[in-house]
Amino acid sequence: MPRALTHRVLLALLLAVPAGAQPPPALLNLNPSWSPDGATIVFDSNRDGVWNLYAIRPDGTGERRLAHPEGARAPQFARHPAISPDGRRIAFYSDRTGRHELYVMEAAGGAPLMLTHSPYHNAWPQWSPDGRDIVFASTRDRDWEVYAMRADGGAARRLTFSPGRDAHPFYLPSGRRILFQSPRARARADQVDLYVMDADGARPRRLNLAPGFDGVPVPSPDGRWIAFQRGVLDSTRDEFHWELFLADTAGGSERRLTANAWSSQVPSWSPDGRELVFFADRVGREQLYVLTLAGGAVRPFHASRGNDTAPAVSHDGRYVAFGSDRDGEPDLYRLDRRTGEVLRLTRGLRVRSQPSWSPDDARLLFSGLASGVEEVYRVDRDGRGLVRLTRGTEGLRPDSPAAP
Repeated sequence: MPRALTHRVLLALLLAVPAGAQPPPALLNLNPSWSPDGATIVFDSNRDGVWNLYAIRPDGTGERRLAHPEGARAPQFARHPAISPDGRRIAFYSDRTGRHELYVMEAAGGAPLMLTHSPYHNAWPQWSPDGRDIVFASTRDRDWEVYAMRADGGAARRLTFSPGRDAHPFYLPSGRRILFQSPRARARADQVDLYVMDADGARPRRLNLAPGFDGVPVPSPDGRWIAFQRGVLDSTRDEFHWELFLADTAGGSERRLTANAWSSQVPSWSPDGRELVFFADRVGREQLYVLTLAGGAVRPFHASRGNDTAPAVSHDGRYVAFGSDRDGEPDLYRLDRRTGEVLRLTRGLRVRSQPSWSPDDARLLFSGLASGVEEVYRVDRDGRGLVRLTRGTEGLRPDSPAAP
């Protein structure tokens, strides 16, 4: 299992400006996500030399390129698909006009609707819970700011007005507030804070107090709390490590959840909002832990002799999927919290991402590097039905899907 992201790597990932149409150096199929009904999987791929969007059925059939039809002008790229709450539409950004613009298209296919019309960057679209609005970041006013607009088009509404890179916005579950990241209160661009504002841009307020790089914000199921990780400088070792914090979206002081010399990362909420599952290297290797918010107790989740990382809790809270190299190879495992059973779901696939549960908790999506190319896989939670969904190197689909 790859080691946890360092402060520098995660900083680069979270602050990266859209890369445009430059072909990436490796063949990748990334960011697979389920539609709300579980009938479609959408992902990014650079198999054609530039990033584009693809959709496929969970059984591996029906793959189609979404954003640009075959034979379209090159180079063009499309990235970061966001599926609407009803699953019928997909928002993304693309340079098909020569500029970075936002688009919305029907998930079933068809011509995309161009939402933005500006000569600057527009990126990171996210849907409101009711599917009526899209929030995004743009440099149209010569600085990264947060905007919102109707999903069927119209004028963009500027929501932030502060020097500094306001970016990565998303709606909280109620739809009444928006969270975003910004260094506006800091002297250094690598000191990024979390902010919440009303959906109309009113009452922006900083959630955290101490300086640092605050990232990976994860709202609780009811939207009241934000769990996040902060890069903290360990002066004794002159290096960064990650700690977990909790902030109340209504305001008030932050709460530090972990305090030690080892990194704690990637919090995942239980469905009832009472616990956080995360991984940390407290014992010289990465292991899973559970933190109970009432009282703050931390306990090992399931000890192993390997590195266990990137946990994902199922929607019903019964299962936790995670990556581990406990048996020598970085593979996918599933823990049944009710019985304590740990099941190895894959063998030799070099799993590299946090898995994603299907809406009914019956299947998992993940990416792996077994073929030498980052590919997308699907597997049932009992370890059956393993399907390699993408064929990035071959550039075409076989008649029947099969795992390598």
